[in-house]
Amino acid sequence: KNQFMLLFWALFLAVFVGSVDISIGGPALDIIAAELGEQVLLPWFGAAYTISEGVIPIICGSFADIFGCKAVFIVSFVVFEIGSVVCGFAKSMRVLIVGRALSGIGGSAILPLACTFVSQLAPHDAAAKYIAILGGAFGLGSITGSLIGGVLTSIWSWRLCFLINLPISLLVFGCMLPTTSTVVPFVSMREKLRKIDYFGIVLLLGFSLTLDIPLQLGGTVWMWDSVQVISLFSLSAVLLSVFLVVQLRVVENPLIPKIVLSNKKVLVFAAISFMSSAALYVITYYAPFYTEFVFEVTPMSASLISLNFTFGCITASLISGWYFTKTGRFDVFFLIGPILYSAQMVILTQLNKELGVLYLCLGSIVGGFGLGLILQLRFSALHSVVSKDMISTSTGFISASMGMGGCV
Repeated sequence: KNQFMLLFWALFLAVFVGSVDISIGGPALDIIAAELGEQVLLPWFGAAYTISEGVIPIICGSFADIFGCKAVFIVSFVVFEIGSVVCGFAKSMRVLIVGRALSGIGGSAILPLACTFVSQLAPHDAAAKYIAILGGAFGLGSITGSLIGGVLTSIWSWRLCFLINLPISLLVFGCMLPTTSTVVPFVSMREKLRKIDYFGIVLLLGFSLTLDIPLQLGGTVWMWDSVQVISLFSLSAVLLSVFLVVQLRVVENPLIPKIVLSNKKVLVFAAISFMSSAALYVITYYAPFYTEFVFEVTPMSASLISLNFTFGCITASLISGWYFTKTGRFDVFFLIGPILYSAQMVILTQLNKELGVLYLCLGSIVGGFGLGLILQLRFSALHSVVSKDMISTSTGFISASMGMGGCV
């Protein structure tokens, strides 16, 4: 039990650090652009991270079943930290974007692998509680990342937003390395490599790139109705269709098993995660950026806007978590939550300099409450509707949906 708790709190720290990293650089974007130049590349700061989020969780979920969760988690966390170091010492915007891409590749796998680890090692009746706590760590990190980034940028330097991960990573590794690994049936490395769905990985990567590239370059480098944008969007639709056919009918060991793709509740969770992640990025990443440029305030002042969002999100998370623990029901929150954060998006479409910061705060509170109702709850609810052996791939699928929503 002591060994499990040591492992669990290491996973908690890793999930928190990984989720903070998603939005911690948002308040520093204007300072980064002024120091490194090449402002035309600035949209890729966020996109380089989120491109991986739509693919890597699914791939790593499959790898965890083949190679063992602990090994895949450690590799992912090492890649995440390498990306943080590259960002912290970057001397150009291009190097910074490469660092963000590495952080995204490693960081996007942290949450699904942590949930899988817990589901495999914790007693079944307690696993939902621990997964809910990990979901809370992810939610807390996601909504406080921009606030932490604003404080660090204003008091010290934007580089500390990325380098602050390093001492925490040493603590995570120190707690994890001596703990128990999950049990994986012994097979040769050749057999393990044969189980990898290479065709599915290529199709999934192709779909992600052909979707994300026109989303980033459309309206700036290319016109939205240009041949390049239309062709890439069309190709992404074709690749997604082929990927689904391959997963359902062709390969023996698919990245996403048919039982997951045919589970209606999992598909609903994925759709809600897609939409909620898009709403989350608007308020934690773009809102501070917008506030700095339009209202001409400091990074710390811009990040304080997130406090309204944080207050609403934490309050709603406590309410939904308490209700789910008492009753085991979650459906009402998956109805109310999307309505509220959709209202946030409508409110923010009317935002301009004349309406002022208070109007932005109103949208933040409404959206925060809506997201808080489901941000943590979806992981606990997922554990209650899928079998234990499907936790890995299901969590990876949900996390990938979140990443794709953030990218879009």
